[in-house]
Amino acid sequence: MIAPINIVEISPTIAKGSLISFPEISINIGILLGYVFIRFALFVIPESPRWLVMQNWLDEAKIGVAKDHRQ
Repeated sequence: MIAPINIVEISPTIAKGSLISFPEISINIGILLGYVFIRFALFVIPESPRWLVMQNWLDEAKIGVAKDHRQ
């Protein structure tokens, strides 16, 4: 990463540590939020009728297809 090197060269001595660590912390927070969003989506997004048929849950698959056709 080139940005931290440039920050070190132009920033005042008192702020170098916080300015260098800020991009790393931001990247890690973004990765964490991505994982949290995926976990949340797994509980909110319903199963597809194709997956339900593959699991041999035909009644639930018929209900899912009926919901799709009503919309």
